Amino acid sequence: MSAKLLEALGAAQRARSAAEERRVSPRKVVSLRAKVQLPDSTVLAGQTVDLSHTGIGLYSPQLLLTDQDCKLTIDLSVCGEELVLRLLGRVCYCTEQSKGRYRAGMRFIGIESGAAKLLSQLLS
Repeated sequence: MSAKLLEALGAAQRARSAAEERRVSPRKVVSLRAKVQLPDSTVLAGQTVDLSHTGIGLYSPQLLLTDQDCKLTIDLSVCGEELVLRLLGRVCYCTEQSKGRYRAGMRFIGIESGAAKLLSQLLS
């Protein structure tokens, strides 16, 4: 093997290891409507992509700023009962997917005990 190929393989392995270390808990693919409230109280209609005990991936209609804290509200309908999951998340990244559609990742920085219990049930 050439030195360049070995170097490229090593870089790919290091990147994969770094990504795995950042992912603290496994994600579950979940598509739910989510309201994202920005610090200026603007509320955006979002769509979840995945969810874990420590964070959320979602689509937003506008760019979210890295390190911005947002209030998240997710309405759930479980066995005929309407429930609301309220969380506080910090934006880790946000990238444009297409015009007016952004993919964001947030880690939870605030979660009440009732929301934590509901989140655990949703992820089990």
